[in-house]
Amino acid sequence: SFEEVLDKLTSEVKYSASPYSAGQVPVLFDATAYSAAGGWLSPSAQIPPLAIDPAVVTALGTDAANTLLVKSQVINSGSTSPSTGYSFIFWYPIPASDAVYGGQKQSAKADLYVENGVIKIVPGSLKFYAFDGRATTQTAWADFAVKQVTGATLAIPAASAIGTSQLDSLIQLNYSADLISALTVSSADKDKWFYNADDGYFYYIGNVEPGTITNLLLESVTLDKSAGSQYTSMLYDLYVNMEAIQPLESAVTASSGWNLSGANAANIIAALKAVNAFDAVE
Repeated sequence: SFEEVLDKLTSEVKYSASPYSAGQVPVLFDATAYSAAGGWLSPSAQIPPLAIDPAVVTALGTDAANTLLVKSQVINSGSTSPSTGYSFIFWYPIPASDAVYGGQKQSAKADLYVENGVIKIVPGSLKFYAFDGRATTQTAWADFAVKQVTGATLAIPAASAIGTSQLDSLIQLNYSADLISALTVSSADKDKWFYNADDGYFYYIGNVEPGTITNLLLESVTLDKSAGSQYTSMLYDLYVNMEAIQPLESAVTASSGWNLSGANAANIIAALKAVNAFDAVE
């Protein structure tokens, strides 16, 4: 059986005067997009080198010389009095001691400028990017004791809807041709998977002999092409819960085994018998 967990950001980006705090999710910065090959250099590597005002160090942190990159460009190069313009990019290094985001980079912004070869900051302009938090939703396709979702209503998907995530219709679960929606109760069911909407489990119609594997059930999980950019801020996990028993009819129905019951139970048992899945002697 499956259990799904969908984790998504709960709001738009907020701009804070301080680095992210508990309950927030920092917007992470990709420094690889700003390389020396693209003209982004440290202040000391500029020609001539740029100094950093103490107020900038106070605002950005003592590691400002390493987290601040500058790109210079000559303005009015054809005139008799050309000047140099500067672009700035920087990030906040999240301390390694942070249990969740330690060692990563938080996006930030500030109004920086150069005056007499010194990088300065407009007071009060420093802002850090973060989301307010995340909301996590879960659903277990069956009442699996180890992963029971406390306080949640168990929603078993109908057999006709098993191609779609129970948490989001744009998340597609793509099955192999060995998943069948109805049992013929004959040898044609052998080594197929049947989804039982009564209890949210997939049943393998056959035996798994030592050293062998079953036919494929799930081929892939994909996101529909119509999904918007908000999905880049979501995390999706699909957990697989598995139970195996001895090939005995009594184990299928016993409370200590699968405890199989419901409208489809007789057909599943009949199909297992039809493919000789049970041992002859219990």
